[in-house]
Amino acid sequence: CPLWVCEHLTSYNVEFNKDVSREQSKFVPESTIHPFFRAYNSDYLNSGYDRGHLAAAANHRHSQRAMNDTFYLSNICPQMGKGLNRSKWNELEKKSKVFVSKAWISLCSYWTSVSANC
Repeated sequence: CPLWVCEHLTSYNVEFNKDVSREQSKFVPESTIHPFFRAYNSDYLNSGYDRGHLAAAANHRHSQRAMNDTFYLSNICPQMGKGLNRSKWNELEKKSKVFVSKAWISLCSYWTSVSANC
């Protein structure tokens, strides 16, 4: 799991592009990480956790490649779906887009685990 992600957002990053879609993106392992430490989609199968973006996909709608880059599993951490990833975290991501429409922001996510099995 990544320990942190930082992104510098501008109105250009979050600008809606009708040709960009999450449905065209797939969660993929990061090939530059040693296989022993690499996350795989199977790690999430039947785990009860969502694959939660640290750098939000919706903040990178200016191109399909930019959105696809957010789907590397090196940008993902396990998140509880109901109550966090699909609600409070989603609300935070939406608010960051409102703030960036007025000025640029730097957004950092930090994740820590109570277990070493990450």
